[in-house]
This record gives sequence, structure tokens and C-alpha cells, in this order.
Amino acid sequence: MDVWLRNLADLFVREDADVRSARKVLCAAAERSAPVGFAPAGAEACPKPEHGSIESIEGNALLILTPRSGGSRFVKGEQLTMCIEAPAGFDLGDVEVLGEWTRRDKSGQRGGVRVTLPRMLEHVQRREHHRIQVAFDLSPRVTLENDEPRGPLGGGEILDISQSGARIRVRLREPVTAGKKLLFHANCPAPFPSFMATAEVVHVVLTKGEERVILGVRFLEEHLELARAIHALERKRAQRLRK
Repeated sequence: MDVWLRNLADLFVREDADVRSARKVLCAAAERSAPVGFAPAGAEACPKPEHGSIESIEGNALLILTPRSGGSRFVKGEQLTMCIEAPAGFDLGDVEVLGEWTRRDKSGQRGGVRVTLPRMLEHVQRREHHRIQVAFDLSPRVTLENDEPRGPLGGGEILDISQSGARIRVRLREPVTAGKKLLFHANCPAPFPSFMATAEVVHVVLTKGEERVILGVRFLEEHLELARAIHALERKRAQRLRK
């Protein structure tokens, strides 16, 4: 019984620390009117911070300033995942919609949605575009084609990937150098998206004792679906580490 009580007490201490840490992050976000976004709780895709901004903390509620027109509709009692834009990435937490709010000040009437304070925030790192290693829980393959003239160039596996580029290990039919343009066909298992992109070779690394090379490539188009999938995979990995 004593051991059970101590474990229970430790759990409450950790929860209290999580709440204090989350409130500190939220206060800083309110000071800078951080952009926020929402998605249904449990959704795999990471929400984009495009639905409004943090207005203030009011007791145990967070006031979100939302656009006057064209904004999302919120339902009281709805369970959501909230994404807060942070200087080095995003902070994610689960909230419940409490209702709408309005306030009149010198600039006119302001309003939006009131949500509960998240008990815990999970930070998702972001570089210019966050890069993840994919070999642990995916088996992504890549096929390369010459851009001009079109024709097969080689294939292999993706080692890591971001919205803006990838590092791949491939067997090539002919040598390539930095600056070469090629067609990049990624074949990934669900739910990670397969896609095709025009890419430019940034660097080439020869591997000792192998007929394959490691290429760093930069994508020449935006791939928003890829960015959302990367953030979703990062969240799943973070959740597994906490279990």
C-alpha cells in the first residue's frame, strides 16, 4: 500500500510540473500573440497554425482571437488538438472548446473561441524544414529518372527526409554531380505519402566497398502533404517514447 501511495504521489507531482510548464509556455505565447491552429483530437495530421492567435489567459481558459469572417466553426464540448507556433517549432496540446467570447476595446469589438488550458504541451522541433530519419518505422524506396532527356537513372532507399529535401542511398546507372536536376519518385508505405518531385543534387558521397552512392537532394517544389506527414510521424514517435 505504501509503495502504491508513493507512486500515486509521484504521478501527481509530475502532472503538476507538466501543468506549470504548460502554463509558462502559454503565457509566453500570449505575450507574442502566437498563431494557433486546431484539428480534431486524435487526428494523424499535425494542425497548421492558421485559425487565429492567442489573445490571453483567463483563469483556466485560453482565449483565441479568430478571424471575423471565413474562420473555422467551433462546437462547445468539442475535443481538439491545438498547435501553437513557437520560435523553434510547434507546441501541441489537447483542449476542449468552452464557447465563444467577445470583448469591446478602443479598436472595436474583438472575439473568438475560448478553450481549456492544455494540461501538457508536446514540443515538435522545426528546422527550416524539419528532417526525420525514416528507416526505423518506414521502408521508403526511391526511383530516380533523368530529367532531360527522360530515362531511368537508378534507385535505392531514403535515409532521411524533410519537406525541402532528402538524403538517399542509391545505385546509379551513370555518375551524377552537384547541380544535376532529376525526377525523384518516393514509394512509401501508408499512411506516409508516396510522391514525385523535381529535385536537384546538392552533394554526392561515395561509399567504400559498395557500388552505391549517397546523394543529398533538394526538392524544387513545395510538398505540404509531406510536411504534415512528417509532423504526424514525429508526434507518434514522441507518444511512443512517453509510454
